[in-house]
Amino acid sequence: MSDKFTDNREDSRFELDVDGQLAFADYQRHAGALTLPRVEAAMPLRGTGAADRLM
Repeated sequence: MSDKFTDNREDSRFELDVDGQLAFADYQRHAGALTLPRVEAAMPLRGTGAADRLM
């Protein structure tokens, strides 16, 4: 399994590409704080710990 982490600033989200499948966490910046309102993983990644590795 190969993981590639990216800060996709254009879409305001952190991304983890695992062998072509994507897990991501949307983020919002407010006055020096970072809020992560949503984390999602592609169906094939669910239950594999991909979202945990992203966080």
